[in-house]
Amino acid sequence: MQPELDTWSLLVRSGILGIISITLVFIGWWVVYRNAKKMATRSETKGFVDDLMKQVSEMEKAAVDYWLAGRKDRTEPRNFEMLMLAKLALLNQKVDILNTRNIQTKSIIEQIGLLQDGMLLDCERADQMSLDERSAKANEVLTAGCEIQTSLYRQFITKYPPQL
Repeated sequence: MQPELDTWSLLVRSGILGIISITLVFIGWWVVYRNAKKMATRSETKGFVDDLMKQVSEMEKAAVDYWLAGRKDRTEPRNFEMLMLAKLALLNQKVDILNTRNIQTKSIIEQIGLLQDGMLLDCERADQMSLDERSAKANEVLTAGCEIQTSLYRQFITKYPPQL
């Protein structure tokens, strides 16, 4: 008489248990890889958004310093305009890269236009403007910059909601 084999030993002898184990390991690796890739993409994009926010802050500071400076301390309008246009071009390029990462940038681009107007419109007339007018221009720059930063962060959170 042949002893009856229990189910466990039958699975071990037939090799099915080994196949199931290997399959589960591959599924686990695939899940870990996918999660790591997703986290790395989010982290890279967050770093990029932070860099954009820093650049906007630097542009705000330079523009506010220009608008609120006295005549003797103010940069030449042409130099200021060229510097800000170069920074705006770089900002637009970075926003385009952000768009390739599937973050909506339409409203951000519109707000960059408002920032440009606040920084550069009538900058050659700054010496003829009153302090109140120049303060209004500085406030316009700060408002546009704040809107850009808020919109950048909002779009990032929409694409990559925080995981609790």
